[in-house]
Amino acid sequence: MIKKLQKTLFIALCLSVLGLFSNAQVIVTVDGGSAWTGYMNVFDLGGGYQFGSSWGLSDLKTTINAATNEITLQPNYQTYNAADPYWSNGLIGNKIMEANTFVEPAGVTGQTLIFEGNIVSNNLAASYSAVAFIKALDPAAGYSAVVFQTVPLPTSGAFSISAMIPNNPSLIVQYGFTINGLNANPVDEAAFGSVVVTPSNQPLSNQLTSLDMSVDNNKAQLKWATSASSNIKFFEVEKSFNNSNFSSVGTVEANNVTNTYTFTNEINSSVAYYRLKFITDNGNYGYSKVLTANNNIDDPILIFPNPSSSELNLISANNIERLDIINTTGSVVKSINVMDKSAKLDISHLRKGLYFIRTKNNNLGRFEKL
Repeated sequence: MIKKLQKTLFIALCLSVLGLFSNAQVIVTVDGGSAWTGYMNVFDLGGGYQFGSSWGLSDLKTTINAATNEITLQPNYQTYNAADPYWSNGLIGNKIMEANTFVEPAGVTGQTLIFEGNIVSNNLAASYSAVAFIKALDPAAGYSAVVFQTVPLPTSGAFSISAMIPNNPSLIVQYGFTINGLNANPVDEAAFGSVVVTPSNQPLSNQLTSLDMSVDNNKAQLKWATSASSNIKFFEVEKSFNNSNFSSVGTVEANNVTNTYTFTNEINSSVAYYRLKFITDNGNYGYSKVLTANNNIDDPILIFPNPSSSELNLISANNIERLDIINTTGSVVKSINVMDKSAKLDISHLRKGLYFIRTKNNNLGRFEKL
């Protein structure tokens, strides 16, 4: 009876999580007339966080041309000061700058947000990275990221990124770009290059006409279709256990006869996330929305109270041999040997935000630290 009750409670919890999302889509692209905002995070050369604050776009070294809908992204040169050892180390900079240029759209919670654009040129120096991103920040949890998807910007051509946004009107949603690297000496501006972005001229979101998934007997089966005019060359099916860090679990070649596809994968956890990366004939690529596979396994883990500020109780029908606590970046922040059907965890030392619990046999749970 206890095991049946635990299983029923776990399934109800999964259904409530699924209810946070809908299938509606909102597609956005580069618009020079949008309200673009700048934010800079500063790190020392060892990766230690220094500070973060709102910056003007020109201070980031981002240029918006509203007339042509063109955005130019460059490494930051504004902070370099040869006379100040905080910002310089001789002829080079002394800080890692994470320059974020973004828009905060309204009315997109509870929907799939798709951000697309076209890279006119990207000759950024190899020591710098450039990505497009979608984030959803929760003010009630210390502005932790409950959604954070990124895609590297290509040297040229289209890009596309998508993310399901929870149906929580208090979330702050952002889409935009990040340039990451050393604060640069202005004399190197020409050598370090730039990224020029315009609106998407051939939206990659039009390539997929449908995408669905069913779960049965510990297997997820994805089914999708493309438009008859699709120029997709192949697909990579990507999987994640935390909806943040994805890895490829298979490749499917394009089929230009029926334009329909299926792919089956063992889930081996209580929840898993899947998305498609599709690569076109000319090397452009995009990502589908993320699909959630909730697996009706026989060994669910109950976590309570959830959310919690100090302590969690865990109950399982079978022995929990070992568990890991994982943050939203996929890093293991704590590992514990349990060897029991229940456990009490001290989480008072964790930062506020969303975390995942993974057991030895890959069963997963999630909790929020207040």
